[in-house]
This record gives sequence, C-alpha cells and structure tokens, in this order.
Amino acid sequence: MLRGGMSIPSYLAPFALVLGCHAREEAGPTPAASAESAMILGAEARAHTIGELATAPDYTMSMDSDKECPLDSPFSTRHGFVKFGIEVSLEGTSAIEVPVNPFYATLYDAGGEAYTATLAGCDPGLPSLRLTTGKKTRGFVSFEIPVGARRLELRYGPTIIGRSAEELRFTVVR
Repeated sequence: MLRGGMSIPSYLAPFALVLGCHAREEAGPTPAASAESAMILGAEARAHTIGELATAPDYTMSMDSDKECPLDSPFSTRHGFVKFGIEVSLEGTSAIEVPVNPFYATLYDAGGEAYTATLAGCDPGLPSLRLTTGKKTRGFVSFEIPVGARRLELRYGPTIIGRSAEELRFTVVR
C-alpha cells in the first residue's frame, strides 16, 4: 500500500523495493561559476593567450612563455622535429585537490594532429603534485613537434575525482 491508499501491482513490487531503498548521494556544494562556464551555452571554451590567466572551478592557469629546447643524444629529436616547451603556472583555488602532471597537457596543430607531452625537454619540467587553495607550481611542458608546426593550441585537462571536465585552452603563436 502506498501513501493515500494506492497500491502497487504485484509485478512492480520488486522494482519499487529497489527504488525505495536506493540511498541518494549528497552532491556537495556546487562549484562557483568561472569565466569558462559563463560563456554562451553550446560554445566551445575559448583559447587564452600568453600571459592571460585562465580560470576553472578548482584552479587557475597561465601560459607564461614558450621556447625550443635542443637536447643532446639520447634525448634529441628525430629528423624534422623539435622539442618545444611551454612554461605554465597553476594555482589551486578550492579545497578540492587538483592533480598537476605534464601528461594532462596535449598540444594540437592547425590540422588537428595531437602531440602528447614528453619528459625529456625544457627545464624545469612541470612537477607532478596536487594543488589546493593557494598552492602554486610552475614549469615547462615539452612536446616533440614538426619543425613547421604552426597555429598550435595547448589543452590542459586534469582528471579531478568527483568533478566534471575542467579543461583550459591556450593559443600558442609560433
């Protein structure tokens, strides 16, 4: 018997039992809106420029500089490629731990080709750690890209447990 004197057909009873016993998880506080989420719905997040502070719900990031990083053997590049480093700064802005790692960064060229980070590159490299409110870090994320690669875009998207994607984008002029 349900509230108000209504009854459940016997064939639905197992489903009602399962649904009635399902515990609702508390979602916790909703993160504050950022410059990224304040954009027009349905539009892609815009790419930020060098020196501009990009804001995500749990961290901020800026692209501070970029340069080529010639390396000696055994870390030298293959023919027609160059080691290219992008210096970034990150700061935690909430109590949520934001993992920092060079492998959360991907570099895309104008043709859509994706380049993943490499550990052998410009120094100092971006360390692997976790940031919370007020904690900062800085370092280079390095990529091996074709010498002629132009119109690049850096995308940084850490995996934050219990959160939706917090990817930031940066235009790299080369």
